Formats: sequence, C-alpha cells, structure tokens
Amino acid sequence: MNPIFGGAPVPNVELTPRNCVLRISSGPAAGKDFRVDRVRVLIGRAVPPLVAVDFDLNGCETEPSVSRRHAELQWIDGGLHVVDLCSANGTTVDGQKLRCPANCPSDPHPLRAGSKLKFGALEAEVVRDDQ
Repeated sequence: MNPIFGGAPVPNVELTPRNCVLRISSGPAAGKDFRVDRVRVLIGRAVPPLVAVDFDLNGCETEPSVSRRHAELQWIDGGLHVVDLCSANGTTVDGQKLRCPANCPSDPHPLRAGSKLKFGALEAEVVRDDQ
C-alpha cells in the first residue's frame, strides 16, 4: 500500500535525472544500482588507466560479455536513451537488439521506467527511485 496515495496506484511520473536508476538484475551484482544523474553515462568495463567508464560492470557478471566501452545512456530532450557503441556482444532493449550500422554507434533508443536492458548477457532494468 502506498502511504501517500492511500492504496491508489502511484501516478506514472516520468524519469528524470533525479529519480532514474539502472538496476543490475542478473549475475553476482544483481540488485546493484547505478544512479543515472548525468547527461551522458558511459557503461562498460574499466581497465585503468587505459579505459575509464562511468558505470564499471567489472565483477557484475560471471562470464565477461560486456565490452570495455559498451553503451552510453543519454538524456536527450528530457528523455532517457541508450546507444550501443558497437559492442562485441550487443545491447538489447525489451528483447530488441540495437543495430550498429557500418561500425558506427546505434541510433539512440528511448527508454522508460521498466525497460529491460541486456549489455551482452548482463541483464539490467531502468527503474524510478523516488527516495
């Protein structure tokens, strides 16, 4: 029961940089949250000092399938989008694999609260966290 709305459904509030979280939903780091509070967030596996990322997914998966520079989350015109950076194992949104034409990054794909993502084999979900 939602104490603010007295059991009524919570209104559908849009994602914002203040309430958006990427939650890992598979592997040894299931339940780990990454706050998406910057205009652009680089997702991948850090290899210091050669590769720096904003969301380091090292240790989040049993078998490595996430590229060093795998994908990017971007706030575009007030909405959250994901771009695959021509990763080796691809990025999937709600079962749809993003296409990278001619070794270029994919087009930005819009996300919403509840969007299911896969970076390689690692599963994640976009969630709204109003805490």
